[in-house]
Amino acid sequence: MMTPDILSLGGMQAPYFRNATFSGVHQRCERQLLAATNAPAGSRAVFITGSGTAAMEAAVLNFTRQAQPVLVVEGGAFGKRFVEIATLHRRAVQVLPGNFIRNPVTASGITATSHPAAALLINAHETTTGHLYDLTDSAGYCRSADALHIVDAISAFGADTIDMLSQHIDVLILSSNKALGLQPGLSMLVMSPRAIQRLPREPESFYFNVAAMLDDGLRGQTPFTPAVNTLLQLELRLGQWLQSGMAQLVQQTARTASHFRKNIAGLPLKPLASSLSNAITALQVMPGISAKKLVDHLEQHHSIVVAANGGVLAETVFRVGHIGDIGPREMDQVVRALIIELAAHLKRRSGD
Repeated sequence: MMTPDILSLGGMQAPYFRNATFSGVHQRCERQLLAATNAPAGSRAVFITGSGTAAMEAAVLNFTRQAQPVLVVEGGAFGKRFVEIATLHRRAVQVLPGNFIRNPVTASGITATSHPAAALLINAHETTTGHLYDLTDSAGYCRSADALHIVDAISAFGADTIDMLSQHIDVLILSSNKALGLQPGLSMLVMSPRAIQRLPREPESFYFNVAAMLDDGLRGQTPFTPAVNTLLQLELRLGQWLQSGMAQLVQQTARTASHFRKNIAGLPLKPLASSLSNAITALQVMPGISAKKLVDHLEQHHSIVVAANGGVLAETVFRVGHIGDIGPREMDQVVRALIIELAAHLKRRSGD
């Protein structure tokens, strides 16, 4: 859910952007983003008109090389997306094997000797399962292997602790339409000096040329048309977040998540992950209950939208978000609707 002030910016006439006024917006957004992510000195940020997947692909194209070994943590659909992007661009992909929930990297027996790689691609949390990874653990592998630590925090930023300095993140991938609560269509890369030094001299993509983005960013511009209104929204949101403090923001989201999880105790549901992100709760239904039908009934009967899963998890897992302009009150509404729908489902089943 978006807040009224963000909505109003999205509905205004888009201003002309090839001028000093909009360059100031771009430059302020970069400074704010570096502060909000606690990026190391000398870091830079670029803004891409495209979804979070666009930034994922840009990270692969600019910070890995063809035939170069890259290690990908595949713990669900978004880990798989990293695998698919890297494979398409002919990287030598080594998949950290698993089903849906992954242990930390070193707990899986992965070392720089056993799995040498130039980069490790990991989701801060796997959105299909709600599993939160230990980024200090994956950072330890990266430092020992001299590999870039490339982290997709699209769903985690603003909900979980994301700190580039303490978690030794080299490339951070972000998007506008998760905890930031902005319109979709803007993604971001925040890069450490270590990552910037490894940019290729010859780009592999015309549109996703990060070196060109960095050059234009010095004058507060992008090589191609920016997501103008979404950048205006970003400037407002990051200013608010920095004023309140990132730690307080994470604590607020954690309280919302904890409130929901406490109040579903006793329902025929259980969290899928053992290490939970604050952003979402992925819930596994008990045998005989259809997660897909439950999601449909919540929307049809209560006007409550929760996220369905796809693939093999479609009938067994659904996800409840705790980000955006929501809090304990909205979580109570979800819990009440779940109680009604689960009771109706069990009643129907007992009558069969």
